[in-house]
Amino acid sequence: MTGEVRVFVGRFGRVALLERTPTIAEHAHAQAHALIKVSGADAIFRVEGREQLLDAGSAVLIDPWAVHAGLPLADGATAQLLALYIAPYWFERSVQAAIAAGRRRVFSTPRAPLVPAVQAEADRVLALMRDDAVDDDALDRACDLLFRAVVTCYGAADLGEGHRADPRPSDYRIRRAILHMRDNPGMALDIDAGAALAGLSRSRFFELFRACTGVSPRVYANALCIEAAIEMLGTSTMPIHAIAARLGFSAPSHFTRFFLQHLGSTPRAFRNGVRRCALAPGA
Repeated sequence: MTGEVRVFVGRFGRVALLERTPTIAEHAHAQAHALIKVSGADAIFRVEGREQLLDAGSAVLIDPWAVHAGLPLADGATAQLLALYIAPYWFERSVQAAIAAGRRRVFSTPRAPLVPAVQAEADRVLALMRDDAVDDDALDRACDLLFRAVVTCYGAADLGEGHRADPRPSDYRIRRAILHMRDNPGMALDIDAGAALAGLSRSRFFELFRACTGVSPRVYANALCIEAAIEMLGTSTMPIHAIAARLGFSAPSHFTRFFLQHLGSTPRAFRNGVRRCALAPGA
């Protein structure tokens, strides 16, 4: 990938200015996710099986763990996007009623008009991200205002009504498998080993995992792998080939392709473009 890459990590979560690659692989995030077009071609995203157009007058809004993908752009076309990843802990700190980290529905719709309040805050954040001299605290405050505008304008009607129980079932065997996956993020997910750890057949493991989480074991593992990669790229000087090896990739090129297909940036470009506020969790 070529093009501008700027990433800022703060108390709100993460915001990234990226040039979209021709195709974004199917994936999911633990965070609520919003996309705003900055320039270039319109883009189509498939969110939970339905196509959503991202153009200059709209925002695409993706709930936590909603499976989504970027459909192919026209030959030679490029699209620059502002991507927001809203951390679960930000909701607990910033929304009047506490919202549990496991909440499934944050947005009222997967696509909505880009209202002036959100556009103005997005333009402000974009300008600050491109200003290398800007103070991190100022950028963090601007991002916080943008995220508040997004949640205020597009949040589900019951967002301020407090925590509602997740309707998905919870199973101790799947929780045990997930704890193991979190302790060992990476591509080397052995489905048979996961099923054995849960004491289930392979087919029953898949079925129950999806029922409990809404996604397949592979999509869940990929999300953990991406977040682990982002953390290591943004907070350490570990060589990229070492990060690739730690995450179970047989070659750095495989890690680069995986990262590019899921985030729209190479690991090196992401590392070069990331800024982390001193007040960000883990900073």
